Amino acid sequence: MKYCKGPFYFTIVAGLITGLGLSGLMAVIHRTLESRPEDYFLLLLAFISLWIIYSILCILSEIYLIVIAEKTAFLMKKALSIQIFKKELRDLEEIGPHRLFAILVEDIKMITSFIEEIPSMFINGAVCLGCYAYMLWLSPPIFLFNICFLILSVFIYNVPARLASRYFMEARETYDKTIKIFRLMTEGIKNLLISSRKRRDYMEKHLNRHNEVLMSQTIRAFSIYRVSRRLGEILILANIGCLLFFLSRFLVADSHIQTGIILACLFSLSPLSSLIKNISEWIRVNVAIRKIQGYDLDLFKEDSKEEAVLSLSSANQYILNQLILEEIQFEYRSEFNGDRFFVGPITLRFDSGKITFITGGNGSGKTTLAKIICGLYPPKQGRIIWNNEIIDGALREWFSQNFSIIFSDYFLFEYLIGIDPGTIKDQGDRLLKMMELDKKIAINDGAFSSIDLSFGQRKRLALMTACMEDLPVYIFDEWAAGQAPYFKKIFYEDILQDLKERNKMVIVITHDDNFFHIADQIVKVENGQILKNEI
Repeated sequence: MKYCKGPFYFTIVAGLITGLGLSGLMAVIHRTLESRPEDYFLLLLAFISLWIIYSILCILSEIYLIVIAEKTAFLMKKALSIQIFKKELRDLEEIGPHRLFAILVEDIKMITSFIEEIPSMFINGAVCLGCYAYMLWLSPPIFLFNICFLILSVFIYNVPARLASRYFMEARETYDKTIKIFRLMTEGIKNLLISSRKRRDYMEKHLNRHNEVLMSQTIRAFSIYRVSRRLGEILILANIGCLLFFLSRFLVADSHIQTGIILACLFSLSPLSSLIKNISEWIRVNVAIRKIQGYDLDLFKEDSKEEAVLSLSSANQYILNQLILEEIQFEYRSEFNGDRFFVGPITLRFDSGKITFITGGNGSGKTTLAKIICGLYPPKQGRIIWNNEIIDGALREWFSQNFSIIFSDYFLFEYLIGIDPGTIKDQGDRLLKMMELDKKIAINDGAFSSIDLSFGQRKRLALMTACMEDLPVYIFDEWAAGQAPYFKKIFYEDILQDLKERNKMVIVITHDDNFFHIADQIVKVENGQILKNEI
């Protein structure tokens, strides 16, 4: 167990001792029922000692179990988050946010719940071991019969368990799709609320259909899963029945031995049932682990350490930077229909203190080109050169720190993350006033008081955040789309010009040809190719 080694090993050792202590209590009880008066105080002392040990270790184990469960959940989420941040953007796009959400919420919860049960499994295992050892001491033939019956029970139990595992995997795949459907519903709620026809169509063809499939698969999987659990308990009771009514007729054993055997079986009944339940739970946990591993993620990866924060000396606004794309090519396949999209070969040059407009029709590859420029999409061929430095895999993380980007599908964080608190204090109020948002919101403790704003106002907050980052390169993907003419003018004629005067490298994806005169360079993209590059 990688996480919480100290508490985890303690609970295992405590569990073994507790389980053996409980088995000892069973033996003391049996001896007491058949004891002579002179053994009374010795047996009483043994009972009290085992009872105290059992009670103390049980309480300590419960406390440590809380630590293990919560800390393990935290560390697993942290390790997976670090691995997710290390993956390529295109890989994450293919996985999809709905699948990542299901992993971080549902699968982690299931796995940590199982880990919390591991010490209890050692307790139950120790109890069963003690009980069966006591049976062996009382009667080796009866012990051998019990072991054979137990092996047969495990074999019979394994048949429905394997079938349940397959059905759980099917249900898990459908669960991912259902999460996506719910996500689409919450994000498109306005469109659905305004039209009963759309709402009914969405419910019948998508939401209800996926949920109905998930319901059917879950019922089938859990039915077999629960039957397998109960089957194990039924077989254990059948074992006791055989001992009680049939075996005693064929094996000569006095009442003292028979009582001890039955008592040991009864003591092991609940622990064995719990172990069978844990084995059943492992079926679902194994499905979750396989699902996570299927996305090349590892819950127990040893090198899942946070990287050192990369810093840039961008405070000097007069540093001259140069970015060159040299014969860049890129391609990816659509996860929906398998279509392949190609970009390149592209050769471009960008300089600080210059404004570049990238234009073209929808689907022409403008945003893909922007992601290549900033390092989010590594090119398949060609070179990116930053200040005479060739950007390869080792330097790409450092290179990306130079960019402040607002994509068309941007996400506005409530918190001003990655920005120096001094900058927020010095510039926050001024920029809020410039964006005409000072009457609506404020900045408190490094966070906006609210982001419950209109679409245009939220984009202005995103622009304000980018300005405070003060990085060498700015990329704006259709920022002015949906803005009022007044703010479009401010954006193109004031903000972009201010960035240019501060020697920032500015790249703007836009259709606003009324402001093309602002640009020092205009690049037209169509079908992933450069049709025109005007300087």
